[in-house]
Amino acid sequence: MSVLYAGVCILWGFATGIIISTGILSFINAIGIIPRLATKAKVTLHYFAFANVSLLGVITGTILYIWDIYLPIPKIIIAFFGLAFGVFVGCLSIAIAEILDVIPISKSRLKLKRGAYMAVLAFAFGKMIGTLFYYLYPGFH
Repeated sequence: MSVLYAGVCILWGFATGIIISTGILSFINAIGIIPRLATKAKVTLHYFAFANVSLLGVITGTILYIWDIYLPIPKIIIAFFGLAFGVFVGCLSIAIAEILDVIPISKSRLKLKRGAYMAVLAFAFGKMIGTLFYYLYPGFH
């Protein structure tokens, strides 16, 4: 393999990685997850800090994935990160469902007058149970 070929491959991979991660981050911002989380946390003055931290997370995750860096992190901190990631994925899936108007359409089709929040909770618990099966039972995935 020539040096020129390796350089082109590195440049191509880096450029496409930046384009894809920027697109995903823009999508996450466009559906409003970061502003909603900032509003719920009552720190809307620091919205740009939220956006910068999410970009920093994308960059850090990419670096850790590419170079396969081992970090000796205690299990309790890993559990906290897993919980935070699960909350974020739940917010993402609910935001996508909301944008696609899945919840209001389902509410009207199922003729629900009250209790739509129970459907959202059932969705969240179903995701949690599925995730627990995936990670706790060997051979399940």
